[in-house]
Amino acid sequence: MLSFIWEITAKYMSILFFAWIIYILWAKKDQYIDIILYGIYATILGIFASFIIGFYYLFESYTSAGNLFSHNIVLLSYNILFMISMAMTTLYFGETRKTGIVLMILGIFGVFAAELSGFNSLIEIYISVATALLSSIIIYYFKDSFNDLNRIIKAAYYILR
Repeated sequence: MLSFIWEITAKYMSILFFAWIIYILWAKKDQYIDIILYGIYATILGIFASFIIGFYYLFESYTSAGNLFSHNIVLLSYNILFMISMAMTTLYFGETRKTGIVLMILGIFGVFAAELSGFNSLIEIYISVATALLSSIIIYYFKDSFNDLNRIIKAAYYILR
């Protein structure tokens, strides 16, 4: 029974994060849109970094053994990347810090569920969390350079809303 709970949590915790984004976009003030966009940028940067990490391990696996299928290839968890990136991004800003604490607790719970259910190995989880943390720090540091892109996305959002 407990393994079933971990499995469900690992599979569907990221849907809770996505539902939070939808809730913020439709029910809350528009001041949070920039923060959500920063979280999405951090997730995209993390996914891009995970492709690079995946290709590195693919290359190392191929060149070290001469056989591509002789080693397990590290595939990062995009669910973990998304959850931790969104949680860290909301923690950086004062107006969403309380929400960020809740999201971080849920994200950590999702990380443990992914490991305990066996969906991801420990190395995949550690690299996913580290990638998410690093990408959210990078996006936060360069957040002012995204103002023009945010204005374009928010204009499209207001038209579609």
